[in-house]
Amino acid sequence: MSAVDDIRSALMSLQVPEEFDSALRLLVDLKEIYEEMGIFVTEFGKATYDMKPDDFVKAIVNGREIKPDASSSRKKWDHNALTNIVLDRLIDMNRDEETGEITISPRALVEEFRRFAHTDYWVGKSLETLGINPDMYSEKEEPKPVLKVGSRKN
Repeated sequence: MSAVDDIRSALMSLQVPEEFDSALRLLVDLKEIYEEMGIFVTEFGKATYDMKPDDFVKAIVNGREIKPDASSSRKKWDHNALTNIVLDRLIDMNRDEETGEITISPRALVEEFRRFAHTDYWVGKSLETLGINPDMYSEKEEPKPVLKVGSRKN
């Protein structure tokens, strides 16, 4: 049995404690392990990347494709500034040079804009302020009551 199998086995054997306070402590412990695992997987991935042969292109392991990737992650995007600059550039690209008239329709402008920014989710409560029922445009699952574990407060 491998160390990974041991971890899986230990997690599967966990039982929800009968006392609420104990359950809350276990929930926080699991959340912390989850966060630590993310860091560990990233570091392990970097170390494994450094070991790869120069001619490595890809592999399939347990049905998952593994391939080298040299992309950089970006954080703390300035969404407002980017929205404004992208819209300004798209409008400028679609402005008649002689008359200054904007030659793109608002709908086409939005479609063009979506090439540069992807909507990962919609804010249901905000849509409702426009009189839009988000349930009409999505598949709504049954609510799953959970206790959200926030960031550690120092």
